Amino acid sequence: MDVKNIRSVQQLAAETPISESGWRYHLLHRHENGLDAAVVRLGGRVYLDVERVGEWLETRREVRQAPGGGAM
Repeated sequence: MDVKNIRSVQQLAAETPISESGWRYHLLHRHENGLDAAVVRLGGRVYLDVERVGEWLETRREVRQAPGGGAM
């Protein structure tokens, strides 16, 4: 893990189209949605590893299928 990749929820919200409350919702459900792999806890603070967040977002990408079964 590269320390340069660690962000607070506020910082991550400023860098992504997901709001701070959206990130907090995902963090609340992190054990069910798989985001727990990106969480770094230091004391009472929660930080996220942006590299792992990117991987998590990729797993949530919807792939549209072209007619006939091929991906678009």
